[in-house]
Amino acid sequence: MKKIIGTMSGTSCDGLDVVYCEIENNYDEITVNPIFFEAYQYDEDLRSHLLHLTSGKINVAEVSHANFYLAERFSDFILDFIEKYELKDKVDLIVSHGQTIYHDPYGDGKKNVPCTLQIGDGDIISVRTGVKVLSDLRIKDMAVGGQGAPLVVYSDFVIFNENNKSVALQNIGGIGNVTFIPENNDINCVKAFDTGPGNVLIDMSAKELFSQNFDLEGSLSAKGKKNEKFFNSLISLEEDYFEMIPPKSTGKEMRYNGEYFQEILKLGEKFEVERHDFLRTVVDFTAWTIYKSYEKYLGNIDILYITGGGALNKTLVSEIKENIVGAEVRLLDTKWTEAKEAIAFAVMGNEYLNNHFCNVKSSTGASKSVTLGKLSIPD
Repeated sequence: MKKIIGTMSGTSCDGLDVVYCEIENNYDEITVNPIFFEAYQYDEDLRSHLLHLTSGKINVAEVSHANFYLAERFSDFILDFIEKYELKDKVDLIVSHGQTIYHDPYGDGKKNVPCTLQIGDGDIISVRTGVKVLSDLRIKDMAVGGQGAPLVVYSDFVIFNENNKSVALQNIGGIGNVTFIPENNDINCVKAFDTGPGNVLIDMSAKELFSQNFDLEGSLSAKGKKNEKFFNSLISLEEDYFEMIPPKSTGKEMRYNGEYFQEILKLGEKFEVERHDFLRTVVDFTAWTIYKSYEKYLGNIDILYITGGGALNKTLVSEIKENIVGAEVRLLDTKWTEAKEAIAFAVMGNEYLNNHFCNVKSSTGASKSVTLGKLSIPD
């Protein structure tokens, strides 16, 4: 049995998810048991700093300082977690995804080659915690021609595949991403890609219009109604990404950033959209990018799991359910819903310890299967 802590800080920049898992075996014989979970919320100062770091308007000094500073903050959270659950000397590995501050899987065909950057240095976390740390999990997949995303596909497959039923798993973090497992249960037939915005535009709208960091349980958007002209304009704004054939990935570095949101605000002003209607339309648009992606790029779905912070937005989930035909929609318990990405990285750490690949070529576009991550060892 491997005892692994997985961590995740996503594009919403709202906190660090930390989960402790006990994992038996690996690949298609794996059993994953998440025992403890904590969501450490960032204070407003740290969240604002991370949002600035992901804005694309930073210099190399800011990146370097943030790489060390964030590693220290991650270490503080992890050490608190270890103390709280009495895990000292009981952890085989910590898997730290880090904070993505730039991800461009396409490049321009010249000197700007495809790249990705997650900060929060693994050596610092390893020295501070006294535990081996696996980090930089996206780079090797990109080294063999992949996009370095989506990576949770592997754990989705080994944990959630079902005999004779097709399964889709929609994670709604800052960005939305789907994993589709055909009923034949062949990992090489799995499809996965970023569907587009997850919570990112909803959060921006809630902040701008209501001074709230997010739309709690969808309560604000539930008070509004969809503005059709505004809705159709949002679809037009998204058309270039929506029509891109998978494998594909996206993020705030390329879309859904401050500049993108300003365009949305201008459209709202153009159509004189009331603020509750604005938020509701953004929620409905986010749902549209999800269920329309299924229609265009996936086959028949028997079971759909919805996870991530967006699974707690009742308005968003209701809109997705209403437009999914023939699928049984399932929500997981709170631990799995909120910790699913952190659990996925714990699974990747387990595969590393077993010297087994954990990228899915059909999803990232990689030329071959590879182990992922770089290992930091404390002195």
